[in-house]
Amino acid sequence: MTRIHPNPARFAAAKELARKRGACASALNAIRPMRSWAQFWRHPKAPEWAYWYAHNILRKRWREAEPHIRKSPQWAFYYASQVVHRRWLEAEPYILKSPRWAYYYALYVIHSRWPKAEPHILKSPEWAYNYAFNVLHERWPEAEPTIYRSPEWAYHYAHGVIRRRWLQAEPYILNDPAWAYHYARQFNLKHWPEPLARPH
Repeated sequence: MTRIHPNPARFAAAKELARKRGACASALNAIRPMRSWAQFWRHPKAPEWAYWYAHNILRKRWREAEPHIRKSPQWAFYYASQVVHRRWLEAEPYILKSPRWAYYYALYVIHSRWPKAEPHILKSPEWAYNYAFNVLHERWPEAEPTIYRSPEWAYHYAHGVIRRRWLQAEPYILNDPAWAYHYARQFNLKHWPEPLARPH
């Protein structure tokens, strides 16, 4: 395990500084009984707290904490975007495995498509749609078999990306009355295969 300020006095000082800078009560309560960094890093919220400490107290990279932060796709993304302010290559193997945080990383850190993460992003209808709409700005054929099986995200993809009826997705959209209703209204489908009642 990475050793970070093994001196117990430094750990105590870091806890006190976090308290003075407004760390949340729940985090302070969890950290209060800890006596060492080793205990700190064993806590499941350690990556979140380390990001907060770097962003709000150090206001710069905390390199000794990075091996721990990068293991959390969520907090690795925030650390890259809010602390590193550029791509964080060491964390990318962890981030790309999460469709949500890989999408955010592509959008807000890379500012372009991220081909290496796409096999993971396309596993989620929600984040595949968002990636196509906000990053690619065009249809994403490889992800469409995933997207059209979700009535909600098939509707959004048809409306926001294709911008016309998506015949391949309609059998799936019809399985959800609410999204079928919105789809029919969006594309003015007055004589669809079955009557559509307005959802309550």
